[in-house]
Amino acid sequence: MHGIKRKSSMFNTQRVDHIYQDPHALIRRFAEAYKAGTPEVAVWGCGKPRREFGGKFCHLNLGTGTDVSIADSAGMVAKAVGLEGKIVFDASKPDGTLRKLQDVRRVRDNLGCKPRKLEAALGKTVRMFQSISGLI
Repeated sequence: MHGIKRKSSMFNTQRVDHIYQDPHALIRRFAEAYKAGTPEVAVWGCGKPRREFGGKFCHLNLGTGTDVSIADSAGMVAKAVGLEGKIVFDASKPDGTLRKLQDVRRVRDNLGCKPRKLEAALGKTVRMFQSISGLI
């Protein structure tokens, strides 16, 4: 279509406003649990599906070309928020798509774009969310 060759038409959600609007978004839920002093936080699914974090690179919204399990990303979010409670995976809830990953090699190679380190970018996003939402 339109001279564009695609392997997949699945689009990844990379909007920051998702954090504010979705009550199940990890950053929001972990920040709320931290503020409330909750001893454990439930995460939907088994934690094995993998997701790619996106960001703005070379003035484009792109994926990073790497993915992490939801369990690992939940651990990173908990660490960034300062939550020391237990993370519990609720396998009775759906996992969703098992893997969402973009191939960004052509953009990276042709434009020289290099994404930031995930933990550093995630920490910055968490701090921004906490300050805007008041969940510090």
